Amino acid sequence: MPECDFCDEEFDSEVELHIHWGEQHEKELNSHQEDTVKKARREKEKEEKLERERKKNLAFKVLAGGVAVVIAAIVIPQLLEAGNIGEETTDGASFTLEGEPFLGDENASVTVVAFEDFYCPSCKSFTNGVKPRLESNYIETGDAKFYYLDFPLSFHDPQATAASVTAECTYQQNNSQFWPVHDALYDQQRNIDYTPERLTQLVRDNTEGLDYQSIRSCISNQETRDRVQEDQREGLNAGVQGTPTVFVNGEEASDFTYDTLSGMIESELEG
Repeated sequence: MPECDFCDEEFDSEVELHIHWGEQHEKELNSHQEDTVKKARREKEKEEKLERERKKNLAFKVLAGGVAVVIAAIVIPQLLEAGNIGEETTDGASFTLEGEPFLGDENASVTVVAFEDFYCPSCKSFTNGVKPRLESNYIETGDAKFYYLDFPLSFHDPQATAASVTAECTYQQNNSQFWPVHDALYDQQRNIDYTPERLTQLVRDNTEGLDYQSIRSCISNQETRDRVQEDQREGLNAGVQGTPTVFVNGEEASDFTYDTLSGMIESELEG
């Protein structure tokens, strides 16, 4: 646990420690520590904003659910009587996936959706360990398709969002070259300077024939930030709180191990 250099008090995270600096030790800070406090405050504000949005979305879903129950009580009996409703139902979360990067056959019966953060070590483990097995056993066989959605966590910023913006800038220019950049961002995780110059070089090193000046401008101006935030809203609406969070045909997996995901995919294929 991080410990305060001024009073030895312990905290659960670096962000909480730095907020404490600003509240209790403001006069003792040097200029670098003051900048660190400002950054921590920005991160906390982002996290609180995401939490407010999550709660607002949850409240909306509860309200919408209540309205739906009332409507269902009135409409469903009428439909049943008229013979216009089938037995098939769809459970779980639903996502707007048009225009999102994916692997596999678009007609595959099983859809795997992964919300990830390029700065998250667990996401790197998932990408390097679990995803290749899903690809060889289900995606390349045509049984499942795999979608990547951005969910940079506020306490991993600005690096996480910069990486997501970079991947989306690449995808925007040439969707077939998204995945090499995706993999490179994980391979180089926390080993690079997440500046527009370095991220542009990473794209250049792992792609061919792109307009790299436009890529750099896109990264520098965060031109794809809206796309990243749209993915975040999709995740918040589905109750995503951490990364990686994986859904199989709308059902959230209890963890992101291969055995769990394979079992869920097999169940869907058998059904």
